[in-house]
Amino acid sequence: MVPILRMEFRHSANRSLNKRAVGPLLSKYADYGDENLHLADEVVNELVDRQLFRLWQPRRYDGLEVDVLTQMVVTSELATPCAIACWSC
Repeated sequence: MVPILRMEFRHSANRSLNKRAVGPLLSKYADYGDENLHLADEVVNELVDRQLFRLWQPRRYDGLEVDVLTQMVVTSELATPCAIACWSC
């Protein structure tokens, strides 16, 4: 099992879902998102680099195709530092 966030899941994509490195960036730009009603370019670039926009995308289309529980945990963890980031992924 690969540790992810505060829980452990059996999924090969979990390495890209590590919140620890993303959390400080999300916190830094949380006010920007609230004021401008969209994510800062730096946040979008980081989420793209970590493939977080591809959580539901099927593997046959080069996505991560995570299970529902993993998606829920990732979404809730992203919402902690920045609520706007959670509905984007």
